[in-house]
Amino acid sequence: MMLSLAWTLRYRRLNPYERARSRVISFGHRSKDDWDDAVSSGQLGQYVPSHPDEMYAIEWVSWDEWLGLMRTYDETRYMATNVLGLKCLGEYTSFVECDAKRAEGLRIPARPDIYYEDEWIDEQSFFEKS
Repeated sequence: MMLSLAWTLRYRRLNPYERARSRVISFGHRSKDDWDDAVSSGQLGQYVPSHPDEMYAIEWVSWDEWLGLMRTYDETRYMATNVLGLKCLGEYTSFVECDAKRAEGLRIPARPDIYYEDEWIDEQSFFEKS
């Protein structure tokens, strides 16, 4: 699908990436296949592009980011310890509470011990630097 530059710029001005992404996250799609099914059945409604990877090519990160899917256990663990420098569950929950918007953008859950209950061993194992 090739979009005209004028149409793309107008659409992006009226419907910026973060606004469209927030709306998409509220739909609760769990995968790219789920998204494709919604597109083909016309469930998206207006103001959500069916090809966001093309419409928002400049801001585009990935389908997981667009759909607001959480990172895997190992990715979240790495993000918490090596990127954010968090050392315990108290620091982690404090970070999420104080900067919920950033946590959402990083795609990390508010409570990793609950969200990853199948992988979770204990706090010490989660916050051990890799």
